[in-house]
Amino acid sequence: MGPHEAWDALIGQSLWMDACRDAAARRPQFLLGWAREPSECWSLERIEEGEPRSGGDPLVRESTRALHVAWLAALVAGAYGTADDEEVRRRLARVVDAWTAAHTLPRPRAFGEVRGFGGHPGVHRMADLLAPGPAGSMIMLQALWLAGGVPAPVRRREIGVVFESSAPGEGLAGSLSMEVLPEGPPGLFPHPRTMSVFGADQEFQRALTSAWEFQTRERRNVPCLLWQLSITGHRGRRVTGGSLGPGPRVPVARSL
Repeated sequence: MGPHEAWDALIGQSLWMDACRDAAARRPQFLLGWAREPSECWSLERIEEGEPRSGGDPLVRESTRALHVAWLAALVAGAYGTADDEEVRRRLARVVDAWTAAHTLPRPRAFGEVRGFGGHPGVHRMADLLAPGPAGSMIMLQALWLAGGVPAPVRRREIGVVFESSAPGEGLAGSLSMEVLPEGPPGLFPHPRTMSVFGADQEFQRALTSAWEFQTRERRNVPCLLWQLSITGHRGRRVTGGSLGPGPRVPVARSL
């Protein structure tokens, strides 16, 4: 299997996320080894070799964020002891920085609190170390998914979209879907399985923010929505520009 085919399977089809969740349940020490020595993991090497090179902040490269998924899974699985608290805090700060740099979280006036959940000690420990905010809530959702603790969605909506890509003069067609997650933190989040290495820019983020604030401005009870993009014929997990425009308003409105 060549590097591009491997990348498409591991990232495009989310097999890397599935592997990390499976390892969290069965082989947490594998995850710890991958997180500390990425060069020893065949999958991480193939992701780095096959990822589209678009420059920019190294924090939002697919290989960096795929490594973050492995590390979060190791933490969820309890592979880090209390003696590793300083390393855990340092790595969590980098994951927060990566989510902030990805521009895939809207910036509403308030997000739900970061909190632990019964039955998942690793997730509870993570909640104690995270500050409230969009990135902290997103990391908690990632951790819950990796621990197998995300409930099935109660409602799903989908629309077709066209928007810009990072390649000049190229448009992208695809679909935008949203799911209502019961008992999740209030907010609009990328799906933790399919969108954990996706990146955009500030204009894309403004489109998400506008849609979210417009539809929730008069609501007291704000739900947890998970969104994902399916992009036709596009290798890569980064789009740019505000051409998504008011598109997110439709599935947000239909999901609320």
